[in-house]
Amino acid sequence: MIRTDKEYPERRLRSVMDDLANGCGTYIRLCKGGAQGGAGSVGRTKLDRERHRMCLRVIERVQQDANAIRKVKKANIEEKMVQSREILTTLKKLLDEPQHSVPDIIIWMLRGNKRTAFTKIEARHVIHSIVEEECGKHCGKIQTMFLTLPGRKGLGSSGWTIQAKLEIYMWFGLSKNKKDYLKGLPGGYDLPPQMQAGMPPQYVSYKGWFQSLFRR
Repeated sequence: MIRTDKEYPERRLRSVMDDLANGCGTYIRLCKGGAQGGAGSVGRTKLDRERHRMCLRVIERVQQDANAIRKVKKANIEEKMVQSREILTTLKKLLDEPQHSVPDIIIWMLRGNKRTAFTKIEARHVIHSIVEEECGKHCGKIQTMFLTLPGRKGLGSSGWTIQAKLEIYMWFGLSKNKKDYLKGLPGGYDLPPQMQAGMPPQYVSYKGWFQSLFRR
């Protein structure tokens, strides 16, 4: 924000901190609601409860720091930028869960009954939210995936060989938000003629065709 030709970087920083403080407030309300016997408290282990308390303490501190940075002025913007980067570092550390509640998504290539190649995607990267900023970075987007050999075969120089290439579209969300699951697909497709009401299609058909070129 400092190294930019745009005017009033302190206003931009203040706006970012406003959004951050409001987001922290929402998170705190949701967490405390679950801790008071809501659905979020069902089936928690001791590790879950300790992780919950730790996250809550960190987010409360981040909210306090964000509120303090909101008082930024042109004279102290460099100091406030340093504090903002410290908040970013704290949030990145908090992002990595020791044990995710949703397992990774694994795509296998089968030949007969044998698994010959695979790729793995973290579920948090494709999870959907009605708030765009909270969606996974690959949710509702076409991604290129390369399948590699499983197990020990994937180690060493032989593990670098690509077994298959996929162009894949992934969306992982609640059924009540199913109206959003095809928004990221390129136009020109047809849905199956006999779709079950309220269910996502098993496939979509494109009338056009695509050509890929591999080079060695």
